[in-house]
Amino acid sequence: MLLVLLAWSCKKSEDLLYSGNFSNLQGKWELVATESGALSGASWYPVSSGQVQFIYFRSDGVLTDSAGLPACCSPKAYIINNKLFDLNPDFLPDNPACKSIKCAICQYYDIQISGNEMIVTPCNEGRKKYVRR
Repeated sequence: MLLVLLAWSCKKSEDLLYSGNFSNLQGKWELVATESGALSGASWYPVSSGQVQFIYFRSDGVLTDSAGLPACCSPKAYIINNKLFDLNPDFLPDNPACKSIKCAICQYYDIQISGNEMIVTPCNEGRKKYVRR
């Protein structure tokens, strides 16, 4: 009986890790608002037109810059709509811009996607709202 319970509990933890399909994430996303304030009184503030920023995701989930190079200090996994997705890219070229950057350890980004809107909570930062472009 104990062996059955152990096998069942191991299977349940494995079920929490998803892989593969990043089609809902793939593409170009424009930052449209940032959240600021205490959790109970947080508000969204639109990004001014002079501060346009984009992020890009490859089909394998890798976060890139506009040239298709991996973004510096990217996480190793995402929690997308409350499911953990591990990033296992087939190919990850070097990004020369990352050589001079000291990265803090960031295990994952929390991402909520609904249609063409995405809210990203990067490590130790406020939430950011993006729309697909």
